[in-house]
Amino acid sequence: MDLGDETVSDEELGEGYGIDGAVEEVFAESKVDKVLSKYFVITEEEKKNTESKNVKKFITEKVQKARIKTEIKEMSETIEQELTSEFLMKENKSTKFLGKTNKNNLVFEIDGKQLKVSTKGELL
Repeated sequence: MDLGDETVSDEELGEGYGIDGAVEEVFAESKVDKVLSKYFVITEEEKKNTESKNVKKFITEKVQKARIKTEIKEMSETIEQELTSEFLMKENKSTKFLGKTNKNNLVFEIDGKQLKVSTKGELL
């Protein structure tokens, strides 16, 4: 490292300030992780249970999305309304499909706000 007229080596700066030290610090486990890992021993059975729960959760989410997509398809009056609704569901993971109004608008909820998709495919 060059500081004006003086050249300072990484060793003089101390550990963690040089390029090598910075890279090691970024990619190494944190000290807290190392300490905590000593207190917890994860058995093979626990790993299998966790993996099984993750697979079940994944499958449940996929089935739920498929049901909602089918419901949207059945309730849509036009192809424009269906395509806009599917786009809305795809772009916003937190989108919830609430249903259909008496004016044939599909109602969605995103972050506590209601959006409606008209039969023309417009967001209201």
